Amino acid sequence: MNRMIVNETSSALKIASTNQRAFVFSQTLAFVASFISILVLSGWIFEIDFLKRIVPGYVMMNPTTAVLFILLSAGLWLLQSDDVRRVRIAQACGAIVLLGGLFKLFEGPRRKTGAAVFIERS
Repeated sequence: MNRMIVNETSSALKIASTNQRAFVFSQTLAFVASFISILVLSGWIFEIDFLKRIVPGYVMMNPTTAVLFILLSAGLWLLQSDDVRRVRIAQACGAIVLLGGLFKLFEGPRRKTGAAVFIERS
């Protein structure tokens, strides 16, 4: 019986440790994504070409994409809370990112047809 209690306790500790590592990992990735996006936006604001690219020689990141990454990071950060209000804000951030992604997805066909593009800057 004691052996069973010890096994259950050690299993619970392993799960808690794994959850803590996943939490720290997600927070770190959210920070890195928002940091890179802020650098990209700074590059667009101050016209610094090397900040507009994540990797030299690659295509510049669109400012709209950078803003969406910041919103996504903020939503991921807020989603870790138990507060209902923060979770709702995180869901709103996710909805805005979804709409922005859909907008960018259908932007190519609109360009070919000559329709107006609202938030494009390149």
